[in-house]
Amino acid sequence: MDSKDNKDLAYFMSNPGKGLIKMTLPVLSAMLIQNIYHFVDIIYVSRISTLAISSLAYNFPVIFLIYGIAFGLGSGLTALVGRNMGAENHAEVENIANHGLLVGFASGLFFSMAGLFFSEQILLSMGIPPELLKDASDYFFIISFGFVVTSLSIMFRSVFVGEGNTKLPMIILGAGAVLNIILDPVFIFLLDMGLKGAALATVFSQLAVISLFCHFTFRAKALYVAPDPGKLKIKKNTVLSILGIGLPASMSMIVMSMGAAVFNYILAHYSSKAIAGFQVAMQFEQLYLLPVISVSMSVVALAGMFYGARRKDLLLRLFKLGVFLNCCIGLFCSLVFYFASPEIFRIFTGDPYVIGVADSYIKVLIFAYPFTSMGITSGRFLQGLGSSVPLMLFTFMRVLFISAPLAYIFAVILSKGMEWIWYSMLFASICSSLMALSWLLIRLSGIRMQPRTS
Repeated sequence: MDSKDNKDLAYFMSNPGKGLIKMTLPVLSAMLIQNIYHFVDIIYVSRISTLAISSLAYNFPVIFLIYGIAFGLGSGLTALVGRNMGAENHAEVENIANHGLLVGFASGLFFSMAGLFFSEQILLSMGIPPELLKDASDYFFIISFGFVVTSLSIMFRSVFVGEGNTKLPMIILGAGAVLNIILDPVFIFLLDMGLKGAALATVFSQLAVISLFCHFTFRAKALYVAPDPGKLKIKKNTVLSILGIGLPASMSMIVMSMGAAVFNYILAHYSSKAIAGFQVAMQFEQLYLLPVISVSMSVVALAGMFYGARRKDLLLRLFKLGVFLNCCIGLFCSLVFYFASPEIFRIFTGDPYVIGVADSYIKVLIFAYPFTSMGITSGRFLQGLGSSVPLMLFTFMRVLFISAPLAYIFAVILSKGMEWIWYSMLFASICSSLMALSWLLIRLSGIRMQPRTS
């Protein structure tokens, strides 16, 4: 075990507000770079054809599900590492990190094998139109090679964030995104590989990312408490602890992925271009979600640290700042997006129908952003406290119990216009977010603890 003085921990304890900003900015920078890559990727793919965007859209629910499970497990790892760093239990940090890498490798390998052998069957089960199947399955087959390395990369990143180091993962993920942007036009256009080229560019960049994480973890010793797989002795309780926090969060991602597939199915009743418009709008919406998620990811780590140190006063300060900061982001993005749409979507496509779908989505969903900001922050805060089940319940309510059923009733049964799908999403987001905030307030009011004494 390589253990150094964790000066960041003392800094976070003495300056929780500044600590949140310090942790968030590198995470946000990395995610913005990643989002720029996705923007560029969509722009490149749109130059192939509108059908290529639709083919890509059918891949995203499955890929989102797989990466969502990895991020869910990773958030459990982050919370446990953060809690034990706060308690200064370095031996347990090493043990948890080792088990986290094992869980990441095993789950990633499973998804890679499933994608390689069943890519076409998976897409057919989602009701993909015949004209999109070949391009979509080719893309999914190639991207499946990267699932195992991406799952491992997410676990490495989770250990870094749990220890309070968000800067290095930002640099590593940023390097991978830049490489992807460079390789995209080479494989897509220069080598004339089309959608398959976009998948190959992604896999090569993922290999670069995992190589950098391994270098800085095992050779450069960039962690305060570094994992040592050679010392791994599998402990059932440690695995269950990671799964206990991570699986409910992963289930949330699974439900959101199922929801995306359902909405693709519903939108297909209008046209395949409607799916493309929905996909373009969802990609643009990442400009709002990324800073909110960045703040919330930092909240998970800090809440774990403060909870481990038994500092309720710091937990309350963190709650107020996190919710306030994310609500400000939500209000700001609502105003900017309202005036930027629909012109901004012309960057992605010149198709008037696709632009119209994206514009109608944004003009409705922006009213949910302040509420969504509160909901995401509250759910992640609870996860930092070791409670992931509420996050899963909020997602179930939003997607399966409200938005998807209402959208199906309005669009398919009642033959309402497409905007009624967006109204369903808006109503569901407001309801689930208020429930998440209420749950967190009740949990915080029930916490009784005194700071640890040295």
